[in-house]
Amino acid sequence: MSKQKTLPNIPFQAFVFRDVYLTNNSSTLFENFDPKYITNLESLHLQTFTNIDHYEVIGVKASDDMEEERLFRISFSYGSRWMERLDSDDATESDKQSASEGVEIDERIALATIEASFICEYALKIDNPEDIEKDQYTLFARNIGSMETWPYWREFLTSQITRMHLTGVKTPKRRRPEEPVFE
Repeated sequence: MSKQKTLPNIPFQAFVFRDVYLTNNSSTLFENFDPKYITNLESLHLQTFTNIDHYEVIGVKASDDMEEERLFRISFSYGSRWMERLDSDDATESDKQSASEGVEIDERIALATIEASFICEYALKIDNPEDIEKDQYTLFARNIGSMETWPYWREFLTSQITRMHLTGVKTPKRRRPEEPVFE
């Protein structure tokens, strides 16, 4: 019998999805790397990150004559970079010294990066948002908010990969974000 994961004590009916939007992005091809003319892009090593930068409950008014609405806003950052192994001839003197002293060094160099930040917003349909505990907000952000933003990140990443001629590289699978910074 398999155990099914649940999200305990989160009042899901209190969160009504409103919006996801891009707030920042960066895409870079590093020096001397032109993927348009490279045939083995699938051999590059992929590193990724998914983070909750912070979350907050805010009050907003669309106009002076409207009642204030409470929003739960989550800021997510996503990133991918493609790397290849350094030849031992390319290692710096500092790297060689560190290696001789038994210090582990990363023998890869970044060739391309794509990063983006998104805000995910939920209207809070609850009289007192303080009734929701901090760990409930955290669980909701990690499990539900990250699921809402993932398709936006995936679409952005796929578009950038195409624009940068990185077609054929490995792409990330969905991961839960790291622990958030609380505000």
